[in-house]
Amino acid sequence: DDTVTVLGNTGSLVKTGSTFARWNTAANGSGTSYNPAATFSMPAADVTLYAQWTISNNGVSAISIAKA
Repeated sequence: DDTVTVLGNTGSLVKTGSTFARWNTAANGSGTSYNPAATFSMPAADVTLYAQWTISNNGVSAISIAKA
């Protein structure tokens, strides 16, 4: 139940044509999203965070997700 702070892209993850946006608890983006510097109470079980990316395609922005 400790409070943890979510870091940004400190591992220098790269996805061509995309910019790191935030983290999500579900691979498909349906979980809880956390921006860098957000805090949450850590549960007893491990929490996996998946990178979400902002991509641009013909001026349209979208979110893409990849496990980190």
